[in-house]
Amino acid sequence: MSAVGGGEPKWRRDGRALFYLAANGRLTTVTVNTQHGFEVGESVPLFEIPAATRLLMTNYEVSRDGQRFLIADAVPGIPQSPITVVFNWLAYLKKTSR
Repeated sequence: MSAVGGGEPKWRRDGRALFYLAANGRLTTVTVNTQHGFEVGESVPLFEIPAATRLLMTNYEVSRDGQRFLIADAVPGIPQSPITVVFNWLAYLKKTSR
């Protein structure tokens, strides 16, 4: 269990462990036992997620067996593309299609 917080929790497919991104940037796992209530084991830091990656909405996915991870990462030397948000886009579409 985390005393300093974390985010992006994901269950291992068998429901016996939880993965999360700890506040210190490390992907962490904790075992969970739900046979007699809800028991949480000791948290185990696995590895650090790159700082640039932590800015993304979803940083990682876990394999079914919890042994492999797919980690999103920024590509060095390639600038990040800006995101454009268009409000009231239907009105804009009607205006430009005349």
